[in-house]
Amino acid sequence: MKSAPNHIKFCPSCGDCSIEPQDDVSVLCSTCGFELFFSPATSAAALIEDASGKLLVIKRNKEPSKGAFGLPGGFADPNETLENTLIREVKEEVNLNLVSWSFLGGWPNKYPFKSVIYSVVDTYFTAKVESFDGMDSCQEELQSIHFVDPDKIDPKEWAFPSLQNAIQLYLSKRNRSE
Repeated sequence: MKSAPNHIKFCPSCGDCSIEPQDDVSVLCSTCGFELFFSPATSAAALIEDASGKLLVIKRNKEPSKGAFGLPGGFADPNETLENTLIREVKEEVNLNLVSWSFLGGWPNKYPFKSVIYSVVDTYFTAKVESFDGMDSCQEELQSIHFVDPDKIDPKEWAFPSLQNAIQLYLSKRNRSE
């Protein structure tokens, strides 16, 4: 698998084949000088606790990391804020309405999809729901929904290194406040 810039063979502006990747950040055409940048995609995911302090997690139904633990969330659409992404994705994936959220952090990630490795900045929010009534999983996206004690999950079971970092920070903050 190659990064997105390594898949470009012809200049999108002049059509010449004098295109060269520039450190997985852009491609540059030596004929016309056109440069196309590949900024990271962004995603937002929610860490939602139930009344007993267990964390709502999902089992992924798609690659990458099919079968691993994840959180409700997904990619931002063009012109969408991270907060709106968070609200939309939680509703789509687990049919819950967020009533509040707070930014936890963001980490870089590599997301392999259909022979391309995309750069992503994954952002994580702690969030609250008014009720878990009506919670349901989007069968296309998720295998199942669980409430777990994140202290008891092997870090290798989390879907992405960025999620491992988010869980580590979340647990650190939670343990300091206890």
